[in-house]
Amino acid sequence: MNDSSAPDSLAALIAERDVLVLSPHMDDAMLSASSVVLDHPCEVWTVFTGAPRPPQTTSWDLSCGFSDSDATVRARRIEDDAAFAGVTASNRRLGYLEGAYASREQRRLELVDIEGALQAWMDQHPHGLVVAPVCAGRHMPPAPWTSTLERGRRLLNGLKGKRPLATASHEGVHEDLGDSTGVNPPPRDAQPAAVAGASHAVARLGAGGRRILRSGVQRVLHAEYLHRRAKAMDGGLAANPDHVVLRDLALDVAVRHPGVRIAFYEDFPYLWHARGDDEMARLRHGRGFEADRVVMPVDVFRKHERLACYVSQLPVLDTDGRLLDPNELPTEEIYWLVGASDSPSPRS
Repeated sequence: MNDSSAPDSLAALIAERDVLVLSPHMDDAMLSASSVVLDHPCEVWTVFTGAPRPPQTTSWDLSCGFSDSDATVRARRIEDDAAFAGVTASNRRLGYLEGAYASREQRRLELVDIEGALQAWMDQHPHGLVVAPVCAGRHMPPAPWTSTLERGRRLLNGLKGKRPLATASHEGVHEDLGDSTGVNPPPRDAQPAAVAGASHAVARLGAGGRRILRSGVQRVLHAEYLHRRAKAMDGGLAANPDHVVLRDLALDVAVRHPGVRIAFYEDFPYLWHARGDDEMARLRHGRGFEADRVVMPVDVFRKHERLACYVSQLPVLDTDGRLLDPNELPTEEIYWLVGASDSPSPRS
């Protein structure tokens, strides 16, 4: 990967092309891509901005000083409006649920919708530039049974004459073991033969027995997921699963649009805990592309002025108070621009 402090190539693309910045949550665009958003008339899609029905109360809601998800989302939308006031970039909130609020089925359906929206945008902007998170931060190791499931899936696909399915993200959001909470078992067609055989025995149980068994399995899977995530976070802030799933969707859709360029931004403040370079190296290896590492200067005081609008979130995201201190903000943002001839490959 080339390393360049000159942002000319990326700046030229931003000036010449239609630009879509993907912001997983209400604050990510300003936190990580302010040098694009504050200076260019791009489109910003803030994706996970919905309020669940019925309202929920999570530990994050309480940490931010709110009684439930309705209060949290309402306040965050007001903050987001204030942060984007007077900015030439447009900010479209898509209204999907972030992982903490979404059930497995909701997440599956919403990812289909998001993929469709990305497909439509790239169809309409065949030479556009999509700017997505690289997913800096600590990364969880895969579940211990992931390799067994993958071997079983490949074996079953071989017996059925199917081509291999796309391998899911290693974060647990796309993971075949379930949704972003990691509590749901894998779909039947992803199970190795031994598990498939056990599923026949489960089918002979009564409805009550199946519910009890499923509940027990979910508790075990959830506990194991939390253990892996806690282990990853021992060294700092873990990469956000919502960032990972959005990045992977953008890459999957870009495969079908060779004229669309992809750039990644380094997620802030996750980069304080693990820089994006290692994750970029993993993407290069897994997706088969090269990318230029570009350093973009930041107007720190303009960025701080916008970040100060997110008063409910940033003090909790960094309890040391650095996110609201202009003297602590990085003076540059890191991007990776995928080469024009290096269209990302499907996940293998």
